[in-house]
Amino acid sequence: MFKKSKTNLSVKTKCLADQGYQGIQKIHKMSHIPHKKPPKSKLSPLQKEENRQLASQRIVIEHVYRNIKIFKIFSERYRNRRKRFGLRFNLIAAIYNYELCLLAKPVRRTKKKFSDRYFCKRSTIYQQMVWFTLCSGVI
Repeated sequence: MFKKSKTNLSVKTKCLADQGYQGIQKIHKMSHIPHKKPPKSKLSPLQKEENRQLASQRIVIEHVYRNIKIFKIFSERYRNRRKRFGLRFNLIAAIYNYELCLLAKPVRRTKKKFSDRYFCKRSTIYQQMVWFTLCSGVI
């Protein structure tokens, strides 16, 4: 599936995948998948710890997928115009990023027209850093 998609990843990009992407390490050197349990034996404690660390990194991404699926753009078949899929996905990503920034730092109410400019430092869907100028009267 990954080969057919012909996705170009930078050499420096770290790719975290699950067992469904076996063989991705041959294509992309910076990819990581969990260790598979050998038949009739157990994983070593080091392999178990590596799997645990990988799972703790991947769960952050899985939570983002969950939040996007709330908007039903991925959880159901997309039945609108294909041209607008990217636009709608970007809008959903912007809503999600905005929500992350609100959760990251509370807005201070001031008597100024605009409150401070906040920088969202959390990892977002497209790994972009999003700037927001929050108006004090909005919230």
